[in-house]
Amino acid sequence: MALRRSHDSLPGHPPFGRGRRRTRRRSGPLILTAAGVLAVGCQTLEHGYTTADYAQRALAVTSEEGARRLQMESELDPGVRDFIARHGRPDILYVEDRRNVYLFYTRKDLVGVFRRELVARSEAQTFRPIPGYLLKLLPDSDRDRLLASRSRSRAARERAARPKLVREEARSRGLPAAPKPSAGRSDWSDRSFDVDAIVRRLRTPMTAADGGVSSWQNAAGPGGVPQRTARSGDTRYEVRADAVMATTPIARGGGPTPGQARLAYVRINRAVFGTQASAVNEQVAALAERVSMDPSARTRVARRIAGRTVRIHRMRSRGWLVYSVHP
Repeated sequence: MALRRSHDSLPGHPPFGRGRRRTRRRSGPLILTAAGVLAVGCQTLEHGYTTADYAQRALAVTSEEGARRLQMESELDPGVRDFIARHGRPDILYVEDRRNVYLFYTRKDLVGVFRRELVARSEAQTFRPIPGYLLKLLPDSDRDRLLASRSRSRAARERAARPKLVREEARSRGLPAAPKPSAGRSDWSDRSFDVDAIVRRLRTPMTAADGGVSSWQNAAGPGGVPQRTARSGDTRYEVRADAVMATTPIARGGGPTPGQARLAYVRINRAVFGTQASAVNEQVAALAERVSMDPSARTRVARRIAGRTVRIHRMRSRGWLVYSVHP
């Protein structure tokens, strides 16, 4: 007892047992932290080792295999976990490799794209509708079902927009026939527009509230070809002997044809096709919708309609939708 008391009473030496309890209290959080790091490390290792078993395949999350991999991706990556919390459980999981994952919501026509670097948390991008280059990753049945759904939605939008389009076309039915090609040309590829006649028609208001397209200027087009240009709102109009064109801003994502673009092609068709404008507009509406819905800008249309060539395409780099009619 004397020996123990003398040991406990040494200067600067904690009483026997107290220092050990404090050491245990300090080491507790360190042990928990180490355990957490070890668990994350094990998750990362398991994720990496098993990726080859799931890579380059579209997995339905209702399947046992798909549900297991989705849970693994969610536990590893807070970005995936947060995305599922916002949008719900996806329909299809596609693992490209350890760093790139796609969550497809086919019923919503939406996809989440996840890119990871060295850290587990990914950078997410959302695309709606699903772009064409990602649609090809889906199984054929899911892709066909999604495209059929898009067609039904597009048809419904066209039916809803038709009354307004019909009213606009009805106002143009009193126009005379379309301007004839310049005299002395027979083959359609050699024909040219009467620039002054087209400009006069574009100046003419379509309604009492419409100001028409005014403030035309002379300019030099591609190859020095003379042309007339003007702006109406955000739409730029060009008239040349070989083309009548409207360039309208369009959002980078896919979607219905913007109202300004619809007005532009109705206006141009009224000026170029005259009494045939109504029939031409009906065909152009569906073609323009196809181009507008594709954010990749790969869908391009060139169609012979009523004796003229109609072209529609997107300039993705500039954010433009271009509609043109050629003789």
